[in-house]
Amino acid sequence: HYIRNVVQQVAMKARVKLNPRRLYGADGYAVRELLKLASVLYDAMNAPQVEEDVDLGAAEFVLPAKTHDMRLARTLASELVKRGAQLYDLLEQEKEGREERAKATQRSVADEMDYIERRLQEAIAGVTERTRNVEEMM
Repeated sequence: HYIRNVVQQVAMKARVKLNPRRLYGADGYAVRELLKLASVLYDAMNAPQVEEDVDLGAAEFVLPAKTHDMRLARTLASELVKRGAQLYDLLEQEKEGREERAKATQRSVADEMDYIERRLQEAIAGVTERTRNVEEMM
């Protein structure tokens, strides 16, 4: 429900339509969806500020709140872009990990048992040889 509520709020406030199913997927498609919002926030952060003719009496109280909100929006926008980049990098690593997991699961149990048996025989041979060397030294 949380993601659906966030998507609705973003649609109402920022007029950016996001697909909640893609966000739930937590993959490259989710990054693309978040990039829509990130680009809007980034554009807003870099947009030239327009000064409006307003009554200074009312604006004195509103202006500090707006500047605080703008700073917060800029901070959140930059944080969102950073997190999106981190998520992208992690998803790239996931591809490599997926291939390694597939290779590991493709090995059969018989192959693993043969490998373990060979290693044990090598270890036994090594211990036997060391024992002979020690007995010869005595």
